[in-house]
Amino acid sequence: MSVAKRFSWVILFILIIGCSHSVLSTKPNTTYLYNIPSIAQFLPQGETKNVKRTATTQEERVNPVRNSGGALNPTGIIIKPNPAAEQRGIISNGVNQLFEKIFKFDQELAIELGRLPEFQDGVNEREMLALENFLNFLSVSTDKEKAALGKILNIGKPEYRKFCSPLQALFWLAEKGELSKEKNPLENYSLEKLLDQAWAFEVEYTKEEAISIIKNWKDKERASRLLNESKDDIKRLNSKVNDFKKYLKRSSFEDRSIFKKYKGLDRWNDSNEVMDRLNSPELVEYWSWRNFAFDKSKIGMTSWITRVYPQAAEFTIKTKKGICFDLAYLTYECLKRSGYDVIGLNVYYKGKNSEGSIMHSVCILKIQESNKISYYKIGDSNTRSPNSMDGPFKSIEAIAERVAQFWGLQLKTYTTGLPLYDYDLAR
Repeated sequence: MSVAKRFSWVILFILIIGCSHSVLSTKPNTTYLYNIPSIAQFLPQGETKNVKRTATTQEERVNPVRNSGGALNPTGIIIKPNPAAEQRGIISNGVNQLFEKIFKFDQELAIELGRLPEFQDGVNEREMLALENFLNFLSVSTDKEKAALGKILNIGKPEYRKFCSPLQALFWLAEKGELSKEKNPLENYSLEKLLDQAWAFEVEYTKEEAISIIKNWKDKERASRLLNESKDDIKRLNSKVNDFKKYLKRSSFEDRSIFKKYKGLDRWNDSNEVMDRLNSPELVEYWSWRNFAFDKSKIGMTSWITRVYPQAAEFTIKTKKGICFDLAYLTYECLKRSGYDVIGLNVYYKGKNSEGSIMHSVCILKIQESNKISYYKIGDSNTRSPNSMDGPFKSIEAIAERVAQFWGLQLKTYTTGLPLYDYDLAR
């Protein structure tokens, strides 16, 4: 390999590496319910300093609302009514009333709903309507569905996670009008079923936006056929539009800036927010199963670098690809910040596996109950599936043996700590 090429690889690693820092645990978001006086009086007072109230525009700050007909301030200047501020007030009051009803139904559920990112920067009409849909669904829920809600609230560690991710998934369905008895994610509930329905991993367009983009395609005959085949199915329309954005040239459209005009909603664009969302073993495993691809182009790098560290977890989220220790480190960081006791495990074989590798990295989840310690294998790029967490094991060495046995090889040695590749140990 030329010196220039080696130098470029080193620069790339400097840019993407991000695992030498310590990972700090997160804390729960402040619940929106502190904005509601009738509820706040029943809540602990320690969180109130972090409450973010509904944002006001510059116009609203300059031209505050006194009443619908205008009023005189102390200087005698007439204060004109402000429709934008009035609308915000109507939405804020509506959200507060809906939260009051949900709080009466289930206090813990209401508090956790208020921790969702959607309520951390004020409220809008979309969120008010979603909350109304959510309340309507709750009002006719069965005992089994209430039990499923209890399971949802217990996923992750409430004392560390910023918010309850499966609850956010339910709220997303309520936003899209898909939280109903006809499309009931809590009937015969499973986490996988809920995430299949709510986590799209692509830009979400409204039906009107998707149809407008398809109609803008220059190939009118195919556009018409595609719309007829989709039959107003929003998931099919979204899938086609995302394919358009990914594969078609902008010159294929009458308006070359059509995707600037209709940006849609990308819930998976912010890597840090995604990592906050992947706050339990089940959620990290599901994301990995649906998104992570093995990047064979990185394999050759281990032939000339003595020690290779994984790429930053945020980079793995963005690119959705890497090699074994990249996925292991993503798992490690997501769970570490969510309050879990996790360890990186690097396993070295005697010989090579069928892909030519002489080592493999995974993540270990350590769980202590009373005086008993159990270990689980997680974040394994070889065994990705929605429920691929393997265990319990009595020791870390037992997991290392299992990793080697996957390839029919014997264990040479293993190290713990951060997932990494050590060429000296591999030789």
